Amino acid sequence: MPYWAWLAVLSAVFVLLERLRPWRPQRLDRPGVGTDVLYLVFNGHVLGVVIAAVAARVDPHVDELVVPVLGAGHVASWPLWLQALVALFALDLIEWCFHNLLHRVPFLWTFHKVHHSIEQMDWLGNMRFHWAEVVLYRVVEYVPLLLLGFDPAVLFGLTVFSTLMGHLSTRT
Repeated sequence: MPYWAWLAVLSAVFVLLERLRPWRPQRLDRPGVGTDVLYLVFNGHVLGVVIAAVAARVDPHVDELVVPVLGAGHVASWPLWLQALVALFALDLIEWCFHNLLHRVPFLWTFHKVHHSIEQMDWLGNMRFHWAEVVLYRVVEYVPLLLLGFDPAVLFGLTVFSTLMGHLSTRT
């Protein structure tokens, strides 16, 4: 199932959770909800499809780049569970470091401040990002791991997991 479909399923689940068991009860017509829906559709669905299309074109060539540099016994030879575990920690560390830079580097803050513009936080606000920040995050997080030989399916699964965790974190 493509990322946009996973995002649609997760979105539907969180709409239902927000109605049945809200952490902070909010009206469906809260200020900014239309803006957040647009960010969800564009950043999650449209941009997700574009990034997936680019990744699909690049993926067949990754081994051409990796094997001459790292040799045939690179990360791709690890069991998938080990790849997932290492990638989970690596992505979390990369994301923390990059997020720190987003707050400290004025050029990057110009993109990241969109995320901080929400006034009433809920799961939907989790997708309020400038599109350039989304692209930068994906490049900084996933390109190094792909070049090291991590299985694209493992990285995709962690992307879905990360989206789920992002939605849940707005409930705390």
